[in-house]
Amino acid sequence: MRPLLAAAATAALVAIAGCSSPSQGTLTPTASPASTVRAVAPPTTVKSRTLTRAAAAKRYLEIVRPYNVALERLEQAFNAGAPLVRLRALADAVARTNATHMRQLRSTVWPSAVRAPMRQLLTESAAAQPYWRQAAEASTREELARSLVEAARHNGTDPANKIRRTLGLDDYDETDVS
Repeated sequence: MRPLLAAAATAALVAIAGCSSPSQGTLTPTASPASTVRAVAPPTTVKSRTLTRAAAAKRYLEIVRPYNVALERLEQAFNAGAPLVRLRALADAVARTNATHMRQLRSTVWPSAVRAPMRQLLTESAAAQPYWRQAAEASTREELARSLVEAARHNGTDPANKIRRTLGLDDYDETDVS
């Protein structure tokens, strides 16, 4: 059973491949104690601009690279038979980088052509997150492997490749980060 579980986990890992308010002024006393002036700074508005295709491609790669690197390290360690404590630490790194890249992907104003697949990718990443956390807290290698298999069911490969193609990038290749 262990070789089968290890093979399933390995296959799963291989398959897995982002307000400002107006400042409140203070009361400023003038010469007369009865008269005060409330100084209020003008409201600030931060307008995010939609990225150009080239800028979006560069930003996308910057955002997803740490997650892809963490995932590749976990896969390599699992395949090499690393101890559970090491695998748990690496799964924790995947969970943390996944959370970070989801925040960064959400906070970026993407070109309209990638917004729908970006939502799909974020949905898959969010669905995988509890399984990354479970893997990071697994008591056994088998429990960790089961969590990896579940996370792999939400790998986001299809929307990620749609995003990459739309931005003029090649499909994901794990050798780019290994």
